[in-house]
Amino acid sequence: MGTLAFTAKNWPEAEAGLRKSIDALPQQPDPIAVFRLSVALDMQGKYPEALKYANQAVDLTKDRPDSGAVKAARDEKDRLTKLNMGK
Repeated sequence: MGTLAFTAKNWPEAEAGLRKSIDALPQQPDPIAVFRLSVALDMQGKYPEALKYANQAVDLTKDRPDSGAVKAARDEKDRLTKLNMGK
């Protein structure tokens, strides 16, 4: 459900659905769901929390250097870090 809402750019619904997905397996979260949650929070202006999940997404993808998710997670983390510095 979170992915469908994410694709539709329904950020609040995406946030809720992705949190449920991550909370279902907290010991083994899906890196893509964590990344998408970061973006959904970012799109709502929740930058500090979005940065927290971007950092987690980077950590979860660090063992997959060939994954496109690694670059996307790092780019999101870098962007959010710059935004948070301005506050």
